[in-house]
Amino acid sequence: MPTDTGQPGWRVDVRRTLTRNTAWNYTGFAVNLLTNLLLFPYVVREIGDSAAGIWLLLGSVTGYMGLLELGLVPALSQSVAVCRARGDTAGLNRSASTAITLLTLLAAIPLMLVAAVPWMVEALRVPPALTGQARAVFAIAIAGFAARMPLAAFQAVLLGTQRQDRTNQLWILIVLAKFVLAVLLLWLGFRLVAIVTMEALVHLAAGLLQYRWIRQEVPGLAVRVGALDRPEARALVGFGSSLLVGSLCSLLIEQSDKIVISAFLPISMVTYYAAAWKLYAFAYTLPTTLVQAVAPLAGDLHGRGDREKLRQLYLRMTKYTVAVAWPLVLSLGFCGALVLDVWMGPEFARHAAILQVLLVAFAVTSHNHVGYSVLLGMRRIAPIIWWYKVPQALLNVALSVWLVTELGILGVALGTMIPAVALEFVWLHLVKRELSVGWGAFAREVVVPAAAPAAVAFAPLALAYWRIDHRSALLLVAAAACSLLYAVLFWTRSLSKAERAELLAHVPQRHRIPFLTTSP
Repeated sequence: MPTDTGQPGWRVDVRRTLTRNTAWNYTGFAVNLLTNLLLFPYVVREIGDSAAGIWLLLGSVTGYMGLLELGLVPALSQSVAVCRARGDTAGLNRSASTAITLLTLLAAIPLMLVAAVPWMVEALRVPPALTGQARAVFAIAIAGFAARMPLAAFQAVLLGTQRQDRTNQLWILIVLAKFVLAVLLLWLGFRLVAIVTMEALVHLAAGLLQYRWIRQEVPGLAVRVGALDRPEARALVGFGSSLLVGSLCSLLIEQSDKIVISAFLPISMVTYYAAAWKLYAFAYTLPTTLVQAVAPLAGDLHGRGDREKLRQLYLRMTKYTVAVAWPLVLSLGFCGALVLDVWMGPEFARHAAILQVLLVAFAVTSHNHVGYSVLLGMRRIAPIIWWYKVPQALLNVALSVWLVTELGILGVALGTMIPAVALEFVWLHLVKRELSVGWGAFAREVVVPAAAPAAVAFAPLALAYWRIDHRSALLLVAAAACSLLYAVLFWTRSLSKAERAELLAHVPQRHRIPFLTTSP
């Protein structure tokens, strides 16, 4: 892939941008994973299963609050990327000023929703002993979200200027601050209200550093709150409306599970489900972190009209994403009971089937994420939203509500998995049509190179799973060996010499493994 596109405007070094952003995306992911693995069981032990369930539900509620941004943040990010590609500083300033003005006005809505907190707490079946705490933390979290809504425009500008390294550096600071302060507060005897208040203040403080970095990255940036350009507002809201529907669908798929569980089962079951979900989220996030650098870059290529490089970006990055996903899915699928037992305890290990069901969904949908990011950069996501995401979200909620009464929390996981698998053909058909990629090319360049090594490498782990105890440490040893074998097979058999050379170009010479540079 060439290093720049040779057109007017800000020149983007594709290789350097992908390497830098991906490296920082993974650094942020690693820090977030480590702090979650350490903090989650500690908080559950300190405040109890039911209070932890409230803490987890807060994430679902504030996640839905993100819909109030009307898709303006990713819409602004894409607009900034296109403006920079064209050298349009005035357009960039106009977009940023319009977006921050709209977000400031929209922040009034969650503030008004604070009055609905008592109804929310009652609807979520919070135990009477925790009602007072729940009302306080919901009000604090919602007000904190409203206060930081305008700051989201600054994050969008950083993303649009290809500086995901900066957004991840800020996220790392936020995660570490929240981790250290949460441990300190619990050690001092404070509980849930103090933790949620601290989290809101940390996010607000981070906005000051974010603004400083934007001024350094875009010296000519002139953002004015109150400067509302109507044509620009219509363009942002128009594109953002499709993103808004997509975000709503994603929230229904990802966050409604906990709400359904709390509505039909004891709130402590939210905590058991969340433990399996967090391991699934780890498997989901590790490969999809590769994708985070794609959308702004696709916006830049789209702004220059380079469809062939967009097609190459889609096929190559999808193959790499799936190749990272398969070892994780298979390793966690076979070792899930052991991991849950060691991490959270035997009560959680009994729900390992939830993790396995969720991983089946991800094994299928891991082929989708790069395509969505490329189409996001092209502003061509509407067909995906209406023909795939909306049906998937509706089926997810309906099946979860039906199956939770029959199968408990396992039924909720099945409600997530079944629509994802059933609608996969629709997704692939729509994406490949937009990017002019045939079924044969997709199978040849993505599916076979990733799946064939997995079938060979993980056959021993499957055999071990059926022959030994599911909580035996031998499964982890076998999973590690099979993952290593998969990496060798993928590198030597699924990548061409040119692909290996290009990947090695991202690695400093002193860090290269001799085998990687000499493989045929």
